[in-house]
Amino acid sequence: MNKFFIISFMSTNFSRLKRHWYKHDRLHKRGILGTDQKHPPFLGGKVVILDWVKKKIIWDLNVDIPTGIDFSENNNLLFINSLKNEILGVSGSKKVQFKLTNSKFNSLHSILYRNNTFLVTSSGLDLILEIDVYGNSLFEWWATDNGFGFDQFRKRRKINKLLDHSRKSYPTLFQATHINSATNDGNNFILATLFHQGFLLRINKKTGKHKVVLRELSKPHGIHKIDRNRYILSDTGGNRVIFLNKNFSIVHELKKDFCWVQDAILTIDDSVLVADADNNRLVRVNTSKIKSRIVDIFKFSKEWRIFQVKEISRDFLRNFIK
Repeated sequence: MNKFFIISFMSTNFSRLKRHWYKHDRLHKRGILGTDQKHPPFLGGKVVILDWVKKKIIWDLNVDIPTGIDFSENNNLLFINSLKNEILGVSGSKKVQFKLTNSKFNSLHSILYRNNTFLVTSSGLDLILEIDVYGNSLFEWWATDNGFGFDQFRKRRKINKLLDHSRKSYPTLFQATHINSATNDGNNFILATLFHQGFLLRINKKTGKHKVVLRELSKPHGIHKIDRNRYILSDTGGNRVIFLNKNFSIVHELKKDFCWVQDAILTIDDSVLVADADNNRLVRVNTSKIKSRIVDIFKFSKEWRIFQVKEISRDFLRNFIK
């Protein structure tokens, strides 16, 4: 198994965030998660690099509410500061080498970097945005323009696209979809998870039209493409990891004693690493045999709320931490 992983912890003061959720969870009786108030201050946050074999954090950076993570070809670590709605690139010495802001960045959740282009989910605006490193918009898909026009209070959502939304707050219950992860599916399609609807969408970039390719998910996150014919998805509220084939049929699921599967990835050795958020742990599951089994666990503080995990190579680490 590869030894090194980047992990984002969106809060290092989770008890404070949890109290906020419980206090302002207005629609829980309808089975709808989310709040009608913006995040409280002083939630902290941290991005780390974990040596899995030694179970040791070998690099860390304190960040305000970091969510999506990736890395660049020039050995910078890329991550979202969701509090300030910006994308940052830092070196191993923790110096900021790159910073990107945009008026349509709001409650950014996921990031995918390829060829000087970022694919992000701007959850606060129910928006998927593709943008280059200079800030030029290359593609936009607004859920509110594509059949998802009402927030969780059943009020029509209207968004003025000309405003600067980067300093505004649109809590989860005022969002139509809480779209929270997206990945490219070839050159012309995007896959995205809709938290409120429990959908996986496939969006045609040329036409903007979408198709619901998977339904009846529970608060999904983390859609990742493994190869041309396979995908892995976190069915978060369903407490399971699911594998999909090229037709988006479920071909395998992992359902252990997980509680809130925030993210899951297939590692280079074909094991699965699961961000088991409510159990405060990363779980390695061996899937090489007919019956999958948990083979290793990394526990972390109850005050650390995990968001995403990403595998990195030894070469990247060597160039990053010089």
